[in-house]
Parts: sequence; C-alpha cells; structure tokens
Amino acid sequence: MTTDLPIMEARKQLTKLPEMFEQTDDLNAITVTRRGRPVLAIMPAEHYQALMETLEIINDESLLA
Repeated sequence: MTTDLPIMEARKQLTKLPEMFEQTDDLNAITVTRRGRPVLAIMPAEHYQALMETLEIINDESLLA
C-alpha cells in the first residue's frame, strides 16, 4: 500500500515518518505530492535496498543467461 502526503505535510512530519512505516504493516511507500502531483517517494531503507538489488540482478545479463 502507498499513501499520498502533500510536501508541506511531509516536511512537518519528516521525523515521524519512520514510525508511520513501523505502525502500518502494509505501507510500502509514501508518495510526496506538490500541487497534487507526485514529486518524491519515501520508503523504508530495507525496501530501497531490495529494489536496488533487484534492479542490479535484472541489469546483469550474465545472471539472466
């Protein structure tokens, strides 16, 4: 699950965002919006690392052969 958060609210809540992820089991990312348009995604570091590892594997042709 993702949730949207206006940029001004994200700024106010920045130090509380880690707790939001801890308290909500199915929260994968927060989409930060400016004037209703997505401008930034915030996710737990573990999800980011897993995503980067997956992209590295996908882009490594020797692993896909």
